[in-house]
Amino acid sequence: MIVGIKGTVPFILNLTKDITNHWREIFAPAAQIFLNSTVITPKGNCMKTLDWRNHHQRIDTVNGILNSEVLEDISNSKIEYCYSDDLSWLPDYFNLELFTEKFLENFKAIKCFHACSPIRIESYLSDGFTGGNHEKNIELFKNIFSDIPQYNLEQAIKEHTTREDEFYKTFFCCDSKVLINQDGNYLIYGSEFLSSLTTRLHHQKLSNENYKQRLKGLGIPTIIEANIDFSLLDNYQINSLIKNSLADWGNYHLFSTDFKPSEMSIITKQKLLPSVIVNHWHPEKIYDPYNSSWYIPEQTRCFACKEL
Repeated sequence: MIVGIKGTVPFILNLTKDITNHWREIFAPAAQIFLNSTVITPKGNCMKTLDWRNHHQRIDTVNGILNSEVLEDISNSKIEYCYSDDLSWLPDYFNLELFTEKFLENFKAIKCFHACSPIRIESYLSDGFTGGNHEKNIELFKNIFSDIPQYNLEQAIKEHTTREDEFYKTFFCCDSKVLINQDGNYLIYGSEFLSSLTTRLHHQKLSNENYKQRLKGLGIPTIIEANIDFSLLDNYQINSLIKNSLADWGNYHLFSTDFKPSEMSIITKQKLLPSVIVNHWHPEKIYDPYNSSWYIPEQTRCFACKEL
């Protein structure tokens, strides 16, 4: 019996491998039963840029990937809503990994918008997005508040802690209207880092002055439009994008009366070349969330605008 073990082990391993391959052949098609049999995958230059403002674009894309039985099964399950953070409303046979692969085959990049108030837009056009230049912002902070004792300025700087991974982050929104009509503080008051330092200085209660108002008008409120390649996004953001697309698709078809497209933001964690920038402009009217009022910029054109 002991001698026979040497021949038995390879036999068992081969038998196990054969059984595994057999069941793989049976269940592999089942993993794709939710796919549309006529789905066409764009190639090369035919791949598009995903524009989140156009919800029909991603809904049509999902329609092209999933077959009609998926929507029918969801409808028959009598769900209350399609949530992006809980995909339990999808059928058990739905394969998120496979769907993600098929969805991303349609797009090369996603259109994003960055809100800022640069003194010189040329720095973006020549250097791209370099992340938060904290040293430059600290120098600017000290110049703006040069009438404040140095000790108080250093205290505000000291209170602001920045993680190392924050240095190259750039924040984008996928709808420019949100940056103009809701979160206009980035356009009016500039970088979040500079605004944070000013808030910490204000908390020292050195006077009744609202220090944040000094940040207005330092630069020109600017929206920068960029196409960000999907290869620059991490898995968390890809998953968020896919899940929001699925939820929008489901709610558009099943709850059309109350349908409201989801909002999407993107955070890049590395420097971006200026080649990602496709356009820029300066809003003429911006909502100020700090004062609950509308702000009218003095400048709506810059030197770079004349060259366009």
